[in-house]
Parts: sequence; C-alpha cells; structure tokens
Amino acid sequence: MRRLGDRVARWGLFGLLVGCGIALGSQEGAAQDVPSFESCTFESCALRVRMSVFGGQAVIRGSDGTKVQGVGFFVGNMDDTFAGVPVAQELAATFRSRHNTGTTFMAIGGVSLIVGSLGAADGLATDGDAVLALGGFVGLMIGAFIAGSGRDALNEAVWEYNRALATR
Repeated sequence: MRRLGDRVARWGLFGLLVGCGIALGSQEGAAQDVPSFESCTFESCALRVRMSVFGGQAVIRGSDGTKVQGVGFFVGNMDDTFAGVPVAQELAATFRSRHNTGTTFMAIGGVSLIVGSLGAADGLATDGDAVLALGGFVGLMIGAFIAGSGRDALNEAVWEYNRALATR
C-alpha cells in the first residue's frame, strides 16, 4: 500500500509540470504592426484583456482582436503597447513588476514544495523536508498574492489608454 506522502508528492509534481507547461506555453511576443497612438481610432486601437484557460492572458487591440502583448509566466516591457499614454505606461510597469515578482515566488515555492514533499515521501523524512515543503507552500501563496495584486494595475492601464484614446 502506498503512503500518503508518495501520492501527495506525485500529484504535486504532476500539478507543477502542468502549471509550468500552461504558463510557458502562453508566452508570445507583441504583434509586429502596432499603429501609432496619433493615427488610431477607438474602433481600431482600443485595448482589452483576453483570458484563456490554456493560453494565459493577452492584451488585444481593436475590434478585430489583434494580440499585441502576451501575459505568460513572465511579462516583457509593455511600453509599446501603451505608447502615447504615460499614466498607462506607469500602471503597466507596476503590473509587470508585481506579476514577474509573484510568478518568481510561485516558481521557487513550487519547486521547494515538490522537493520537500519528495524528500518526505522517501521514508527517510527529516524535519528539513517538512520545513522545505511548508516554506514552498508559503512561497506559492505569497507569490499568488503578489501576482494577483498587479491585475488591477493592468486593468487600470487599459482603462487609462482607452480613455485617452476616446477623449483626444
């Protein structure tokens, strides 16, 4: 009969691998042809955030839904996406900082949780294994909180950009 620790470790490793695959699979660069802010109409350049279960988030532009910025495990510079609206660029930089910090914490926490769980499951568990697993769980939770706190900044950046686009 398998021990509970073996099952927890295997399911944890499976979850980590699936999560990393989804996060890394959603990384895509910005679109090549981004129109200048001055030449945009609201219909062709208004931004919105699209969510996808397996594709992550993406900032898309216009009524045709052209993807201009992928939001995967790590987010690149978003200045071009929000060009022409400095307040939107500042909010996007806040989102990027929080998102990247949070996902780093989650990655380190996930690896620590898996390593600690595997150590605890091998029958030679030490207090260090339990501390590592617990620390990994705490790292995951802190990372999720930090990354989640940046989502409002992204939504505000989109709103500020669209507001500037509509009122110019």
